[in-house]
Order: sequence, then C-alpha cells, then structure tokens
Amino acid sequence: MKKLKPLRGIYYPKFIAANQKERADWCKKGNSKWAHVQQVRKDIRKFKEKNKCDKVIIMWSANTECFSKIVKG
Repeated sequence: MKKLKPLRGIYYPKFIAANQKERADWCKKGNSKWAHVQQVRKDIRKFKEKNKCDKVIIMWSANTECFSKIVKG
C-alpha cells in the first residue's frame, strides 16, 4: 500500500467536521461542485484506461460527520 498514491479528493468545510480541515491537504482546486464531479469522472476514466481495467472500486475514506444543532420537531 505504501506505493499507492490516492487521487486528489474534494473538500467542502460545510459538510465535514471542523477538526478535519488541517488534514484535508490533497484536494482538487476550485469550488464548483459540478466541475468537481466532472474532474472525478475524468480521473476514473483515465485510471481505467491507463491500467486496462473493466471495473474499478472506489473507496470513500473521509470523515463526513460534522456537528450540527439538535432541532426538536
């Protein structure tokens, strides 16, 4: 696993716990969600072509839990 290098990810502070900001250091540039979707799709296509893969497995490894107010309904 030491030889593996992950592709850049996407970081939107509003959706991720504040204590993760310092560790979010390998991210795609920009703030357009649609542009990021297109970039990730392009990365996957490039990876599949380069490695001659029929299928790929994508692993989500981010912490997505952020604090939020409790609202009584």
